[in-house]
Amino acid sequence: MLKGDISDESDIDQVNLVLQGDVTQDHFSRVSVADLDNNGNMEIVVSTSKLGTGGDGYLFATERNEILWWVDVDEKWTFTLGYPIEAQPSLGNVDSNKRKEVVFGLTNGTLFVLNISADGRDVSVKWTYTVDEKYSPTYGDNIRGELGYTAIADIDFDGKNEIIFADSQPGIPDWDADLYVLEKLKGDAL
Repeated sequence: MLKGDISDESDIDQVNLVLQGDVTQDHFSRVSVADLDNNGNMEIVVSTSKLGTGGDGYLFATERNEILWWVDVDEKWTFTLGYPIEAQPSLGNVDSNKRKEVVFGLTNGTLFVLNISADGRDVSVKWTYTVDEKYSPTYGDNIRGELGYTAIADIDFDGKNEIIFADSQPGIPDWDADLYVLEKLKGDAL
């Protein structure tokens, strides 16, 4: 979840990040850390969503820069969605460029992979994947599983990272969850 460069207790420092804008209700936030654009500085990527109804979510990335004797926290980019993001994003390389991608799932059953621009100041949707609906006797209908925690790893040791996640439906005892492993194949979008 967290990847950083702390090697000694004296390296530990604190940086406060404040949600800005029209924040009219409580939020929950999840954090991941990695050098997304390979500039030698770690980005802090935060997924945050409103609690309760209308739980729209968004992601933002900041980078801490030391300038002479003070520290500046620079907002790099933001990405807004219409659904809650219930887990921290995974940060890793899932394609052939040297920059890492941002991977996360939504409660509507959609997985997002975001591409970081070369200068690290912009983000765009690289691709999405939506899980199929499944029938639930308890619910009495077909519904999609919610996606939360994701992982990025080369689980088959072929030199390419896979994206691993599962679907869930909390509160539905007969939900048959599936484990998904996605890999980009040569020439394919995924």
